[in-house]
Amino acid sequence: MNQVEHYEKKHSFTDMDGSMTCSTKSCESWNCGTQRVYLPCEESEMEGYETHDVLYQLPLAPCKVETISKPGSDKILVKKTVFKDGLNDFRKVAVRQECIIHSELDHPNIVKLHKYHESEDNLELVMDYCSKGSYFEDRLEDHYEPIEDMDALKKYAKEALQGLAHIHSKGIIHCDVKLSNMGLNKNAENSEEILQIFDFNLSVFADSDLEGKAHLDQCVGTFGYMAPELKGSDIYVGPEIDMWALGICLYKMCVAYAPDKVRKYKYGSGPIPFLKRDWKNIDPEFQELIKLMLEYDPESRISSSEALEHEALN
Repeated sequence: MNQVEHYEKKHSFTDMDGSMTCSTKSCESWNCGTQRVYLPCEESEMEGYETHDVLYQLPLAPCKVETISKPGSDKILVKKTVFKDGLNDFRKVAVRQECIIHSELDHPNIVKLHKYHESEDNLELVMDYCSKGSYFEDRLEDHYEPIEDMDALKKYAKEALQGLAHIHSKGIIHCDVKLSNMGLNKNAENSEEILQIFDFNLSVFADSDLEGKAHLDQCVGTFGYMAPELKGSDIYVGPEIDMWALGICLYKMCVAYAPDKVRKYKYGSGPIPFLKRDWKNIDPEFQELIKLMLEYDPESRISSSEALEHEALN
């Protein structure tokens, strides 16, 4: 489960008037081209869908996720409905930021957000359906089956890095990269299965005035994937936390267990252990790439663009 999300104070919004604007100063620095604005679609654009399966809904959870489609269309989409009566003002602002962030991203390795709408009662987001959204979580965290095909491992690593590089190029930090937030989906162009990243409800904008960092009141993320610099409160983090989390994902893909399962190792206490007996069949260059992602010092950690140039993937 995600830890409590804490919205970066620099990103404030006006009251709902159909054109809420993020007050961050980072937009020009990241060459976004336009001011970041909250632009929900008209209610009429959310009508005419048929509802299929409910993917997620808990009795006390303030949201529901379900598959939908237009009558006569084979294209399955996902609608995420957030019930506003279950949110405080802080969380409402956070969901609106999720809409802004996700709408800025357009890349094959990221689930695409098509539109979003806000009514008096709900916030609704319509996005692509990732057909195997729980593939990695099911295989690695539920059934403990490592991915032994090195070509597949390198493909997944490259696709995840391509998605993260796009996210980071927009001045965005995902803040919750993990196996359950990536899945496999068919490429629209050639039907090949590709990795896609999703779930931007913890994501934040980096601030150019902070040299590409974001200021957080408290830690965000999921335990077991959180970088060592995510400690305490009043902290400054950058895209490096996403690289650490992806390193943990790739580590699990290789050996099907988390680093904290290694005897006598306490997560966050020092460098991640690599037991020779479990890594003997993994390409040494690929191991080196993962180690660079799991560099304890965030200033020395490899970036997404640098990782894409690593010899392990080329």
